[in-house]
Amino acid sequence: KEYRRQRQMCIRDSGITSFATLTAKAGTVLVENGEQLRIIPSFRAEMAEALDFPKGSTTILLKSYRSRGALLDRLAREEKVQVLYGEHLAMKEQALLTDPDAIRARPEKYLSLIMVKKQ
Repeated sequence: KEYRRQRQMCIRDSGITSFATLTAKAGTVLVENGEQLRIIPSFRAEMAEALDFPKGSTTILLKSYRSRGALLDRLAREEKVQVLYGEHLAMKEQALLTDPDAIRARPEKYLSLIMVKKQ
């Protein structure tokens, strides 16, 4: 636990955001060429149906670990979206997933986030 807390503080204190770490670890781009970046700091299941994903946008959903099932259900109805899930970034237990079924199968992890890119 102490190591995890120190690692979280190190990442936070370095000025590197969790979503910048996510894209760096996955080797992908956060936004480019005027794309819109949207950050949902505390995603809850009841927000899923009202959430839109504009064309040419990247949406970061933080604190989505308890509500990711509702989000994945909502995303199943979207076309041309890419999903990237990350948990325990920059730690030994790090996981990066893009398959919705694999994401859904993961146990709830507090230190997780989801990036949705809409083409």
